[in-house]
Amino acid sequence: MNKTIFRLEEIRCYETEEHWYRDAVIGILGHYTSLEKVMEAMRKNNHEAWDAEEIMAYMVKEIAVDGKLRDVDWLSVRTYDPQGNLIDECLHDYNLCNQFDGRNPEAIRFKIGDIVEVLVGQRLIVAIVAALPPTPEDNFPVLDAMDDCYLVFPFGDGSNDHLHIPPTHTFALQRQLNKEDVDCLRNCLHDYQNQQNKAE
Repeated sequence: MNKTIFRLEEIRCYETEEHWYRDAVIGILGHYTSLEKVMEAMRKNNHEAWDAEEIMAYMVKEIAVDGKLRDVDWLSVRTYDPQGNLIDECLHDYNLCNQFDGRNPEAIRFKIGDIVEVLVGQRLIVAIVAALPPTPEDNFPVLDAMDDCYLVFPFGDGSNDHLHIPPTHTFALQRQLNKEDVDCLRNCLHDYQNQQNKAE
């Protein structure tokens, strides 16, 4: 009897008139008993979808069965590109406290100052990376899977000063930005770094 199932979701993105985000539509394609079946369904969907070019990525969430539903139930999360290549993964149970030692430095895809797109709800928002996920070398005393995230400053309407985004929800920038937008993001990072230096 399987103790977990895998939910396959597709992330489609659509351009908007706003230059700081794209609309994202997340659809559940199915639930499967193994990653192998997920990969097969992913390949089939990408091959048969008439509008496959709108698919930005796939997300696979591992869910416990025969258990009580909580606010966070993911046992693992993985993202793949439309061709089925792994983008990133968090293989730590999101429900456990103090069970995460930190991310392997080699698995950290971005560096401070990189401009990325982050999935927040139904939007892919342009943001700049301000801090990286913790690693074992950082020796934090208490970490869980929710700490496996980038600190980013989003470009937008100013309603959010910063966001904590899992690596599975952080993507390489796929759109052109003008110099003013890039400078705005870099200024946000510069201000943050100055505040950090003063705090030390």
